[in-house]
Amino acid sequence: MESNSYAGVVIIGLKAPLDLLYYEIPEQFKTLVKIGSRVVVPYGEKNERKVAVVFDKSDMQPSFDLKLLNEVLIGDALNTNLIELVRFASDTFLVPLHTLVNDYIGTIENDVFVKFVECLNQEKLLEIVQTSKGKKQQLVTQILENSPVRFSTLRKSIGTTFSRYIVELEQIKAIKITEKNTEKPKRLLAITANDSSFLESKIKAFDSSIRNSSFKIVKVFLSSKNNVIDETTVTFNVRNSAKAVEKLVEVGILKETHLEQKSQRDDIKSRHKLLLGGGLVERSNKIISLIKNKNSAYKTLVIFPELALIEKVKGMYREAFGENLISWNGHDASSFVSKSRANKLVILATETMLFADIRDLETIILEDASSKYFKPNSFAPFEARTIAIKKASLEHLDLLFSASTADDSLFYLWKTGFFENVEISKPTSKIKVIDMRTEFKNKNHNMLSYYMKRRINETLRSNGNVALILNRKPFSTFVMCRECGYVMKCKSCGNTLYFDGDKKMLYCAVCGYEEVAPIECPRCKSPSIYYFGGGIQKLIPEIKSTFPNANIVKMVSGDYSNKLIIDSKNFNSTIFVGTEFLLSHLNEENIAFFGFVGVDTFIENYGYESGVNAFKIVLDVANELHGHEIVLQTYSPENYIVSAMKSLEFKYFLEEELSLRKALYYPPYFNLISLNIQNVESDKAKAIKDYLEENLKDQAYVLGPSKSNIPGIFEVTLKFTTSTALIKATLTRASRQFKVEFGVRVYPSFV
Repeated sequence: MESNSYAGVVIIGLKAPLDLLYYEIPEQFKTLVKIGSRVVVPYGEKNERKVAVVFDKSDMQPSFDLKLLNEVLIGDALNTNLIELVRFASDTFLVPLHTLVNDYIGTIENDVFVKFVECLNQEKLLEIVQTSKGKKQQLVTQILENSPVRFSTLRKSIGTTFSRYIVELEQIKAIKITEKNTEKPKRLLAITANDSSFLESKIKAFDSSIRNSSFKIVKVFLSSKNNVIDETTVTFNVRNSAKAVEKLVEVGILKETHLEQKSQRDDIKSRHKLLLGGGLVERSNKIISLIKNKNSAYKTLVIFPELALIEKVKGMYREAFGENLISWNGHDASSFVSKSRANKLVILATETMLFADIRDLETIILEDASSKYFKPNSFAPFEARTIAIKKASLEHLDLLFSASTADDSLFYLWKTGFFENVEISKPTSKIKVIDMRTEFKNKNHNMLSYYMKRRINETLRSNGNVALILNRKPFSTFVMCRECGYVMKCKSCGNTLYFDGDKKMLYCAVCGYEEVAPIECPRCKSPSIYYFGGGIQKLIPEIKSTFPNANIVKMVSGDYSNKLIIDSKNFNSTIFVGTEFLLSHLNEENIAFFGFVGVDTFIENYGYESGVNAFKIVLDVANELHGHEIVLQTYSPENYIVSAMKSLEFKYFLEEELSLRKALYYPPYFNLISLNIQNVESDKAKAIKDYLEENLKDQAYVLGPSKSNIPGIFEVTLKFTTSTALIKATLTRASRQFKVEFGVRVYPSFV
């Protein structure tokens, strides 16, 4: 059997946890099908025609017959570097290829097949026009007058009853639904001259209707390092582009070609740089200067962990680069990538755009590179820094990591020589630690210490602004009867209930259960109900009582748009109060005093990285405050993390942290997989753990199972130094054998 007879594909738009689906390649397509090609395949019982991307060509001989690939479309979906990057991400982070492509890339064209409605029996349709009225009559009239007419046009015109009427017309065989490939051939164009004066003189002779369009198209070529560009890219958002291109080809300024030019960076070694210290604005100014000093027509991709951070600095970049800047707003990825392929030299985006095919790219910059949002999370189940390093290697790109401080992984890369150049600036802010145990002994039972109150008062009296952060929202974190000690717990999952002071309800932060707050103890009927602990809802009334004349701005997620930035320069004598949300949505330039009402809420967070994340947050604030005082209230001043915060000595702290990580087999020295096993009893969870331990001998440490906060879910942890892809097969077999689903989160090593 001839080799490469089978294609492994990802179907665009298929929301299923699958890797590759294989199809047999018909003889006439064998030379046309390539890795990265867009093809048409039959899918499902009805063999619906679906657009797919080829990720693999194989000569495997399956034990069963495969369906035939239907068609090869014009133009490729992904280049070979991106195919390799996507497969690397899938293997490393155990994300199924279909999930990764369809949920996190979103830039592959899929609008190829367009449905049409055609008249099949004119007499039947004429009869319906005469006997019906309203929307049905309107629909049939449109079909008669315009057949074949686009399915989408009719649906938009008729509205909600459209589908029912279409089914009726199909059943009596008055119409038929057809599907047409509307894709236009993709052309590669090359410019034949690069003398701007010569080109301008020729284009000036063009008809006025296409003159400006022609200038825009030629400008794309002149501003690019690549003189061969696809037609879609050069004509994006250009009016009368088709006529302009034909005229440019006719006079010889452009010509059609079949060869894409090799990147001029293919033989250049990547350079790696680390920029540490300073606030976001300070670092952004340095980055803007670096880009300008390159004096290069190659592009720079700046990746941010949150859209809010883009909003904070977008104005600075716009002022520096004008029309040469494009910034991602979180919507319409295909349009964004098309614009970035034109003459946009600086691109601001979030981590999913690491998978975008951006032409003429020279540099990737990760801003706030130690952010926890660059690590695997519910929005992006991959480690953005790992992907950036791999992309830079594949495409020979320069790489810059910029952050207020290094976390464990950046520090490890620095120590092992990954960065050729490291630039550090130290914060000048002063840290004061308040022991809240002493406050309690001194009869201060409020959330703010005596010192914190005094400093807030001094700041407000001088018309300065204050920011206070407490990483809890509810009025109370647990409710207890002081007579019998009964604690209110969730009737669904057994976790402690919080008290929402706004809704006057008890709620479960784990499963969402709610109930009305009791006026007496459910067990002993005592009215001695006491609300312990506290968050923003409890803190704000205390602030209002203590500082009645202060303007108070509450900042928590859900109260503001994720992109709305509050600028402290527009305020005075104001206290900004919020959760961690405040850090990314407040411009802190005009903050004179910053207080952590409970820094322990960051340190005691779940997860092995909580200490690093807490230290980073304090250092972030220290870099933004430019010498102003920061107060940390804590019940554990002797904690080594608090000691490091007080001195702002990140090297000492990270050395200690890395020694612990190495001793306990955690990243960055070991890969770590956290498995959630859903809907099982403890005996089955133990059996799964034993199976993994037996089958991963000498490959991984298998720990657990431990009970999750959510009933029916157990957690198993795997620590290993081998390739994640080697673990994948065992996890797949375990899932099938025990008939369970795994929730998987992978934290990679940087060794």
